Amino acid sequence: MDPGKMRILVTDDEPDIVEIITGLLQRAGYETLRAYSGEQCLKEARQDHPDLIFLDIMMKTMDGWEVASLLKKGPGTRNIPIIMVTGKPLTLEDVMERSALIEDYIMKPVSEATLTGAIDNVLAERTRLERTLAMATKSGERGEFLEKCKARYKLLYPQVARNRKLLTLISQIYSSEKIKDQPAYVNMLASLRKGLDLQETELKRLEKVLGA
Repeated sequence: MDPGKMRILVTDDEPDIVEIITGLLQRAGYETLRAYSGEQCLKEARQDHPDLIFLDIMMKTMDGWEVASLLKKGPGTRNIPIIMVTGKPLTLEDVMERSALIEDYIMKPVSEATLTGAIDNVLAERTRLERTLAMATKSGERGEFLEKCKARYKLLYPQVARNRKLLTLISQIYSSEKIKDQPAYVNMLASLRKGLDLQETELKRLEKVLGA
């Protein structure tokens, strides 16, 4: 997506942080919206339907996780990707219980490179899904086999995206130095990687079928 055609809602209860992030995004060519509380974020998202939301976790009255949960429950906002902006790393509990609410997270202080990098990663994931399904539709094939492949792909794709996200976030939380003496975490990461490899192989196979 052309940055000039993308609107991003920036939410933080510290106005200075909002101004810094919106300034960096505008310099990169994005259109921005501002919200200074969780309640205002919900209102702006429902009214203006931004293409993406940067959302602070630690906010008064309504924190970022509560806002994200409400956004994902709303029919008009559930598909808006959310990137959390936080001053402290996510906990393992956050990752295991709440990672489905967000596409990514970045640490404060932010830079233009970290912001645009996170945006590019989110868009790349969405584009991959949309491109594959579009190719399948254009093929003109309407057989039962193709329809089964499309259904399988739609089901598998979000599972792969979620497991990839879990692996990335958990790896960030537990660096190799921290977990080398903790077999439970080593085994958990190894199991996630193995499962993800198998899913990725199946996903690529389906993409070849649907794109043929």
